[in-house]
Amino acid sequence: MALTTGTFLPFHLSPAQVAMTFIGSAGIALASGRLCKEDSSKIAEKYGANAREIEPDDPLAVMVQKIAADYGIKNPVDIFFIDNPEVPALCTKSKGNRNLIIVDKNTFEKLDAEEQKFIIAHEMGHLARGDFERNLISGAIDLPTQFSMIAGIATSNTAAVVLNIGLRTLGIMAKNVRGKIKETAIDRTAVDYTGNEAAAISALEKLVADRDQIAKNKGIEAAQRLADSFPLGLLLSDHPRTENRLASLKRKP
Repeated sequence: MALTTGTFLPFHLSPAQVAMTFIGSAGIALASGRLCKEDSSKIAEKYGANAREIEPDDPLAVMVQKIAADYGIKNPVDIFFIDNPEVPALCTKSKGNRNLIIVDKNTFEKLDAEEQKFIIAHEMGHLARGDFERNLISGAIDLPTQFSMIAGIATSNTAAVVLNIGLRTLGIMAKNVRGKIKETAIDRTAVDYTGNEAAAISALEKLVADRDQIAKNKGIEAAQRLADSFPLGLLLSDHPRTENRLASLKRKP
């Protein structure tokens, strides 16, 4: 089928079809920001069992607040323990524009104070950069392609669908490449902050060991290697393999 103006912008659609495609695209954008409307505890529960907030006088909570202040983060930072070794640490936003850091309790108990400091500093780097907001903006920028794909499906425009699938695939790969570069840069910033490269390396080595043990226990070692391979690794994740993060840290900047 020949490409037409409708391949990218479906001018030929009826008002009802245009409305439906706009609603569908807007729904995708709204879904990406849904977590912002939930309390920190509710979000933590989604990532692991037994979610509980760390007491303010806990040494880890004190460390988190100091790093937040050093990074110039003004909004409150909540920190929660969960029981899920597959999610060793992550950060996001919650209701009231609060910052949220979630860590697996068992994983953190294996780390010493300096290793914990590196992991927290890494997550704080994401918050300081505004990566959550950047991801929302990226999703909004991607809306025209989503809109065009939905329109192509609605009008049986095969050329539009195929073209936009190709464009989205390239876009995902480009975004993931940027994400992998960003992760290693944040690692380096965290090391510069802590001043302890050895602790950063040992922390990541422990994360690798835990990840490999989980894969072995679940019998998915081959699947994990496949998912990390090129080009699947570019399509499936915007995070580099932890081994690659380690290699980057071991190379002098």
